[in-house]
Amino acid sequence: MENPILRQEYTELRREVEGIKTSVEELRGDVMAALDNMSKTIKSELSFVVDKLGTQSAYLKQIAKRDATSTEAQGSTFPISSEEDLMGVDLKILPENRHIYITKMKELLLQATLSKSIKSVLGEEIIMTHNIDGIVGKKRLKTYASFFPALLDAISLVDGTQPAEKTLAKAMLLRKK
Repeated sequence: MENPILRQEYTELRREVEGIKTSVEELRGDVMAALDNMSKTIKSELSFVVDKLGTQSAYLKQIAKRDATSTEAQGSTFPISSEEDLMGVDLKILPENRHIYITKMKELLLQATLSKSIKSVLGEEIIMTHNIDGIVGKKRLKTYASFFPALLDAISLVDGTQPAEKTLAKAMLLRKK
């Protein structure tokens, strides 16, 4: 004997349980969709951050390289006391750091008259063994394709009254006497 009231309550409970199951499945679907969206957003933002970090890293490397060059140019580079040092400086002067060397040489050349301050850039040995064109048994400064034009630019900034080559030749000649 079946009780009709219990049967009806049982049927209603089953419907409610089925409704709850459906609601739970819908919520589960919504939660999964939200998690999927969040995952895509996080991946996109992470990719953006990684890209920006790469850019900043490259920029910081450039700054570090420039600062190292600047420090080196301001440190023990000058005066250039040997031919080996002259070759080294010539190799270190690149288009991206050339202005640093020009600025440093200009600062050194402004400390006194050019005939005196040239020894702050070129040591006594270089002044005595070199001249611009390598004549009269001397070595040629023009051989140094990066250093020589940078030196001329620095001289032009210090004394623009004559061509820089002429000014340099005169300053070196006066130092040799």
